[in-house]
Amino acid sequence: MKNGVIFRICRIFIAALLTAFCLATISSTTLAQPANDTYDGRTVLTSTTLPFSTVVDTTEATSDSNDEEVNSQCGAPATDASVWYELAATSDGQVTVDLRQSNYSAGVIIATGSPGNFVTIACGPGTVDFQAVAGGMYAILVFDDQLDSAGNGGELRISISAVAGPTELLARLRALPGVASASLAPSIIPGTFAFRIWFEQPVDHNHPDGPRFLQRATLLHRSESAVTVLGLNGYYLPPLRQSELTYLLEANQLEVEHRFFTPSTPSGQDWQYLTIAQSAADHHRIVESFKNLYPGKWVSTGRSKGGMAAVYHRFFYPSDVDATVPYVAPSSHGTRDVRYVQFVDRLGTAECRERLQTFQRTALARRAEILALLPTDVFSILGADRALEFAIVETPFAFWQYSRFNSCEAIPEPNATTTELLDFLNYVPGLSFSYTDAGLNAYAAYYYQAATELGGPRFDERGLHGLLNYPRDDIPENYPPVGVEKEFDRALMERIELWIQTSGQRILFIYGLNDPWSASAFDVHSQNDSYRLFVMGEAGDHLAGIFDLSDESFFFVADTLNRWLLEAPVSREIQRAKKSGKKFDPPTRAELFMR
Repeated sequence: MKNGVIFRICRIFIAALLTAFCLATISSTTLAQPANDTYDGRTVLTSTTLPFSTVVDTTEATSDSNDEEVNSQCGAPATDASVWYELAATSDGQVTVDLRQSNYSAGVIIATGSPGNFVTIACGPGTVDFQAVAGGMYAILVFDDQLDSAGNGGELRISISAVAGPTELLARLRALPGVASASLAPSIIPGTFAFRIWFEQPVDHNHPDGPRFLQRATLLHRSESAVTVLGLNGYYLPPLRQSELTYLLEANQLEVEHRFFTPSTPSGQDWQYLTIAQSAADHHRIVESFKNLYPGKWVSTGRSKGGMAAVYHRFFYPSDVDATVPYVAPSSHGTRDVRYVQFVDRLGTAECRERLQTFQRTALARRAEILALLPTDVFSILGADRALEFAIVETPFAFWQYSRFNSCEAIPEPNATTTELLDFLNYVPGLSFSYTDAGLNAYAAYYYQAATELGGPRFDERGLHGLLNYPRDDIPENYPPVGVEKEFDRALMERIELWIQTSGQRILFIYGLNDPWSASAFDVHSQNDSYRLFVMGEAGDHLAGIFDLSDESFFFVADTLNRWLLEAPVSREIQRAKKSGKKFDPPTRAELFMR
């Protein structure tokens, strides 16, 4: 009897415990399920409540037919553990939804309309920008896209922010220190506004109250909170487009034309003010000004001579930006750097190198035939004979510099017609432009810098003896500007190289393994958190880029940039998706002069 009572008491006690546990579990589940789990329970925001941010536990969130409807126009792999928001726009402007600080792979879909009539206007993993119009209603579905191979959500960290419309942004740009004028430009890149800008600069930064000139720049604006890419061009301002670094980082992009390249040219062209120190000061003033609009992380970059400009800017102003990514940036030792001869002599196969030299000897032996086909009025600076010889001497260097466009089989044979020889010279070294008066004058600023500070290659003349009329004459000192004194400062490059090796931090060099300019690649040390990577294979020429790297090297670069620049690192899945679906325009070889 006693035992039976105890047993019954135990059963009642256990039943009570189980009931309490179940009730607690039900209560807990109910509390954990987000209030905005469905469209009907969506969290409604207005433009005036932005920026908005919150943390939500989505582990108990569900998915339904409304999710399926908006995703049918997007194609996300999953819409697991979804929650809904809606923006009632009271003003025009760009809106950014950012989920990248969540502890799982989250995606977002933006749609107009209502259930049964949704129209998806933007979607993507991690973060999405869209243009809101005053009076519009924008449904925002946030979900676990399972790109990390897991589902059921987690800790969702969502921020929704709005940036000024183009009119307001234009007014703020015009108010920045040093901005002489700014105008809206068309942009074909979703989620960006584009602007053309003229920035006022002192001709001599050592005397800032002296004469001034206007420097051209372009701006792709995404968000004031985004990373800003400072694109430094060693030459003319390129077409307004998105670079691969801008695309990878989903960044703003500020591109700057180099001083002394038309129309960013001081009146009178006093060449003593064309130095790397003066151009670095140009870039310093621009960064100082635009940080009033973009206070976040900055990364400078440039390709070829632009990459060199990015290095020099960091040398003189190391704290202006947080990191630097120079592409194919050489550091020559003087104007006859023999390292280039040794490097080019190892490129390609012995058979291909022999074919190139045979072509050179053939063209030099038949120079009279080729000269007869050249116009007589476009080579007054060098003279047609010297221009032709320089082009022939430089042919192997130019061939390998853009090897992706060339093939050994296309090198003319000794029995080729004169026209075929000339066509090859026009295509590879660019005789029809680069050596003409128009081409030489257009790049006089480059030749001046090469002769005074930048240096350049010695071209291989071995095997051509007895055929040259101007041996060892192909050096920048003999190019425009004509009649201007040019004295090379060898110590300057040595100082910069030493700084890179000992103090240059967060610099990531990208080179092409088959690019002749890689003969003088900068040396780095990983203890400075700086690195140097080479693109292999056909893509390893003077157009080499991050997206041409092997997967291992690409992800190393992406992870390093994440660590340097992004508060919310981009997942490996998003990095992989970006690499496979890259959306940026690489530069053309015509934009990367570097002779």
